[in-house]
Order: sequence, then structure tokens, then C-alpha cells
Amino acid sequence: INMDAENSEYCHRIYEGRNNYLSFIALFNPENLIHTYYTVSCKDCVDVAINQYCELCYETVDCERCYHCRYGSRLRNCRDCFFMTGLMKT
Repeated sequence: INMDAENSEYCHRIYEGRNNYLSFIALFNPENLIHTYYTVSCKDCVDVAINQYCELCYETVDCERCYHCRYGSRLRNCRDCFFMTGLMKT
């Protein structure tokens, strides 16, 4: 269980993260995640899962305030989406 993880490596539950890698639950400040899973305040994402405040996403899944999205799913306040699905109004 990580708390103030800096360069994060294989991660698990990062809270104040930085350059994560295999992530898992991430939460508040993680930055450059990669294979994440639950995340919350995401940043430069990659194979995301149940994101929240996303940013440059990629294969997102449940998203929230996205930004550059890609293969999407249930996005919300998208931006440059690509193959989106189930858009929900807010």
C-alpha cells in the first residue's frame, strides 16, 4: 500500500502518486499512470478503467470529466473523443 509514492513502479494503492506504472487504485493526485484500474484524479492515463477527472486518457471505460479520450465508454464531459459510447448528459 503506497501513500506518498513518487516514481511508483508496480504500485497497488497510490494516494499522492507521481509517475506510476502498473497502478491499480491510484486516487487523488496520481500523474502519469499507465495500466491503471480505478483512479480518481488521473492525469496522462493509458489503459484506464473507472476514471474520474481524467486528462489525456486512451482506452477509458467509465470516465467522468475526460479531455482527450480515445476508445471511451460512458464518458461525461468529454472533449476530443474518438469511438465513444453511452454518452450521459450532465
